[in-house]
Amino acid sequence: MMRRRIDQMFAHQRRPLKHFFLEKDKNPGALRQFFEQVEEYVQEMAIDSDRLEVTLVGHSMGAIVVNRLLRDFSSLKFDRVIYMGAAASIDDFITTIPPYLGRFEESRFFSFSLSNSDEAGEFNWFLPRGSLLVWIDNIYEPGLSATGKRVGFFRNRDAMKVRPYTEDLHERAICNRLHFVKFPGLQGDPLKHGQFNDNGYLQRILKIADSASQGQIEVDCEGCVVPVPCLEVE
Repeated sequence: MMRRRIDQMFAHQRRPLKHFFLEKDKNPGALRQFFEQVEEYVQEMAIDSDRLEVTLVGHSMGAIVVNRLLRDFSSLKFDRVIYMGAAASIDDFITTIPPYLGRFEESRFFSFSLSNSDEAGEFNWFLPRGSLLVWIDNIYEPGLSATGKRVGFFRNRDAMKVRPYTEDLHERAICNRLHFVKFPGLQGDPLKHGQFNDNGYLQRILKIADSASQGQIEVDCEGCVVPVPCLEVE
C-alpha cells in the first residue's frame, strides 16, 4: 500500500480517451507536478547555489519518497538529505544516496534512528512489540538478504558493509558525508517511531545536521546523540 501511494505521487496516468476540454493526455502525480515546477524555476532563474539552501527530510515512508525524488529529479541539489526512522531498504539507500552525493560534492546525508532498545521494545498494546520498522523487517516485508532490511533500524547498519567502498578517493569523500545518528533513548529524545513528527524533535534534528555540516560538532560516539561516522572504508 505504501509503495502504491508513492507510485501515485510520481506516476503519469494515461487516459484511455483524450478529454475534449483537456489538451494533455497525461495526468502526473501531485508531487511530480510540484517538483517539475521547482526544477523549471531553478533552471530558468539560474539561482546562485550559495544563496539557496534546501534541506530534504523524509520520515518513515517519506524516506522512500525522498529516494524516488532524488532519482527522478537528479538535477536538483539539496544541501542536506535527512532520513528520520527511515522505512527505505538498505538496497534502496545504496542505489540512491551514494550516487547522489557523487553528483553534488557539498551535499550531506543524515539518518536518525531510535535506540536499539526503543526500536525493538516499542509497546503497542495487543500488537507485537517493536516499531513499524521492526514489523516491516519481520512480518510485512522480510528481506531475502540483509540489505533488504530497513535503514532506520540502527541495528541493521552493519548490513551496509556487504558492499564496501574501495580506497578510491572519490568514494572516500562520499563516505565522509554519510552520517548515521542513533538517539540513546534519554529524556528529551524520541522514544517511539511516530515521535519524530512531534514538536521540537524535527527542529533538534535540523540543528544537529546543520552543526555537523558546518563542522561545529564532532562526529564521534560520545554525547547525548551517537553519530556514527559513515560507512567505514574497508
